Amino acid sequence: MFELSNIVEGLNVLLSGSSMLAILIGTIIGIIVGALPGASATMAIAVMIPITFWFSAEFSLLMLISVYCSGIFGGAITAILLNIPGTPASAATSFDGYPLARSGQGGKAIAVAIWSSFIGGLLSGIALLFAAPALATLALRFGPPESMMVALFGLTMVASLSSENLAKGLLMGALGMFMGCIGLDPTFGYARFTFGSPNLYSGIPVVPLLIGVFSVPEVINMLTSKGWDKVVWDRKTKIRISFKEFKSIIKTCGVSAAIGMIIGLIPAIGPETATFIGYDQAKKMSENKEMFGKGAIEGVAASECANNAVVGTSLAPMFALGIPGSGAAMVLMGGLMIHGLMPGPRLFTEHKSLLMTIFLGFIVAQFFMLVGGLIAAKFSPAILNISHTILGPSILIICMVGSFAVSNNIFDVYVMLIAGFISYFMGKAGFAPVPTVLGLILGPMFEGEVGRTIRISSKTGFLPYILGRPITLLLAALTILTIALPIIFHKGGQKEVSIS
Repeated sequence: MFELSNIVEGLNVLLSGSSMLAILIGTIIGIIVGALPGASATMAIAVMIPITFWFSAEFSLLMLISVYCSGIFGGAITAILLNIPGTPASAATSFDGYPLARSGQGGKAIAVAIWSSFIGGLLSGIALLFAAPALATLALRFGPPESMMVALFGLTMVASLSSENLAKGLLMGALGMFMGCIGLDPTFGYARFTFGSPNLYSGIPVVPLLIGVFSVPEVINMLTSKGWDKVVWDRKTKIRISFKEFKSIIKTCGVSAAIGMIIGLIPAIGPETATFIGYDQAKKMSENKEMFGKGAIEGVAASECANNAVVGTSLAPMFALGIPGSGAAMVLMGGLMIHGLMPGPRLFTEHKSLLMTIFLGFIVAQFFMLVGGLIAAKFSPAILNISHTILGPSILIICMVGSFAVSNNIFDVYVMLIAGFISYFMGKAGFAPVPTVLGLILGPMFEGEVGRTIRISSKTGFLPYILGRPITLLLAALTILTIALPIIFHKGGQKEVSIS
């Protein structure tokens, strides 16, 4: 695909001072915006795009891609220190990151997040560099049946993430799927449960709801608890993990990176889903399942590696086909078109050197993110010194601004606040919000893809059509295995105990 001359030209541009400056600026902005509760990498890219009018295409795209990479990671900082994910993509990071920080291992949790993000992003970048056209072709193979199975695969997580109380978890998952029915029917287009409100025609906005569910309850705890139990950070705490601990997360990172890269190819899913699926699979594979939710470094690694691995492969179908694999990639495509570059096959024939610069720059951006993350981690604990009476309202204001900025609609702010208050009171009653979130994200996707698959297979029949698609069968087999294997191993363990 690329000739040696393209590689040399790409490296020439990349190693210039302006290109390195672009990556540095993007990394700094991404980490800062990503760490702000209620913000997101998509929002950061959207804010930066107007600025790119003044710069060259290479400078602009390198900066925007660096914002994308580091913005996904930035959310882990507040997820670990405050139990408030900076971005929706870091929601699962707080499950184990915050308990680790509470137990005095915040430095270890942040170090795991940094290294896992680096590994996920690097593997994704290498895949983008060497296999962008092949990945784009694979993305085309993901039709409605494949997307349907991915959604079903994700919905099986409800049981795994509700191990403490399966009945309550399934109830909350069903509630999320019901909420996903609000809006226009994906098949016939008639309104369901909208009560005549145009704001609900496109369904309940997911990002504001995520912001509310994971941020508002913690803010309420800050403001209502006399002795709010915040993380205590020892100045002697070092941001590092031992070599033994690093080795222990390699397998988890490998699996989570693979999950993230596959999800990155599928339009309209994005890192928010990858973080939960990666976490769920890490929990099922772990020998220490009981530690998940209490401070397992594998949980932090799985979440951060999966969401960062989405980034590179989500760009492959965007560059090669004009089909973005995530919301941030969609916004980035706008930045590409502003500079007169139309995504598609011609991009790989007419702008090879530019693409090589971008692909190599993506890999270099991972190293900038690694160094920038380690530096930011040294200063981030300063947020814990802010009084909770100041910190709580400040976070709430940032969340409101972030919710409004998603679509410039005040209705999204109301959704965020209502979802947050409901989540707070349901949490007090022992109902976890995660199954509801999963149901809301994946339920509409599953419903829509089932409808499309039925229509497509009307001539051949639903089952014969499914059986004729190898990727669908593979995903179905993986779904069955993830459900069956924990049950089999659990029964096997019980038998061994009874024999002894």
